Amino acid sequence: MRLYWRPEKLCKKTRSNILVTQGTRGGGGGLRQILFTPHGFVKQALKAANASVKSEILDGKKYDAVMISTGDKDKIIGYFGSEGTLEKIQTWVDNNVLGDMLVEYTFSNYKDYGGVKFPTNLSNRQWKVPVFELAVKDVRPNVPADIKPEPQQQGRGNRWWEPGAPGSPELKSGVAVPVRLSEGVWYMTDPTSGSPHHSVLVEFKDFLVMIEAPSSEARSEELLAVTKHLFPNKRIRFVVNTHPHFDHIGGLRRFAVEDIPIVTHRSNIPFFQEAFSNPRTINPDKLAKSGKSAEFVPGDGKYVITDGDRSIELHLMQNLDHSSGNYIAYLPKEKFMIEGCIYNPDYPNAVLDPPSPFTASLYDNIMRLKLDVDLGIGLHGRVFPMTELAKYAGRTR
Repeated sequence: MRLYWRPEKLCKKTRSNILVTQGTRGGGGGLRQILFTPHGFVKQALKAANASVKSEILDGKKYDAVMISTGDKDKIIGYFGSEGTLEKIQTWVDNNVLGDMLVEYTFSNYKDYGGVKFPTNLSNRQWKVPVFELAVKDVRPNVPADIKPEPQQQGRGNRWWEPGAPGSPELKSGVAVPVRLSEGVWYMTDPTSGSPHHSVLVEFKDFLVMIEAPSSEARSEELLAVTKHLFPNKRIRFVVNTHPHFDHIGGLRRFAVEDIPIVTHRSNIPFFQEAFSNPRTINPDKLAKSGKSAEFVPGDGKYVITDGDRSIELHLMQNLDHSSGNYIAYLPKEKFMIEGCIYNPDYPNAVLDPPSPFTASLYDNIMRLKLDVDLGIGLHGRVFPMTELAKYAGRTR
């Protein structure tokens, strides 16, 4: 990849002549991303009135650490090695799951390109996870580059709420819209989102169970408020997490504030405990302010919640690459199956060729477990019959 660099453009509010690839999210967008390049950071540090420098040991190596701030709680630290080149940049951003999430950029193997030193290896990690690597083949300083923004794509709208799609509830305004699927089973829908995340509320004799607390604290506030309206005299005994992807766990901490235990597969709990223990100084949520800790209930290959009449069975998926520790929920009395992300219904009569391996795995697991399913309930998308699932799993002609 070639980079065309024009340093004089870096900090002006005009289009910056630098080619970048996607995948560098985490430190902010637009002009702010320039701060996480060597030349952008140096230029900002030189003009920043609040810049400070001190010696610091990081990963066993001595650096000159230069800190700048672009806001009250926003700090960016650049680490300069013995040769005076910028080797790392660290900042912290707010994350629903991880709290103050470390975002680190690393630069190495600097070369001289016509008097401009530039790293030939750049990488980025968020928390512990590598998210971006770039090997630079060439840098041409001050060469004009005709860079134009890509035209905006015309959205298809919300495909999962396409009018006429089987099981699509009526569109209403509001974040958590309850749709009654049967006596005591409510589909807590999110029709206002382009990529909806739903939950399922199940009523038992003396308590309630919420299956999935996705997205954010705000989403869980809505779920709790709607539940209180529907059942003012019943408490939520458990909140069930199907799998540990961030869009499915962003609201769990709000339930912990209410002392509601989180049921998930035991393999997920070490991650949750570590993530939930991270500092939250940038944007403290209600759990952080409360001083409470989340309680986790570990499940195995099968975990059952029952009152003797109605049951929720949680079954661990096998041969599924989407996520480890991935549960589906089964309500044997109603013959309902609840899944998240494994099958996301598309338009009616859509052609999926080849079938998704996730969808095929879901169908095969249902057959393996000998579950008698009449209706599937998507935590993305909508409800669907088993005949549809079999079709899109490639298990029927």
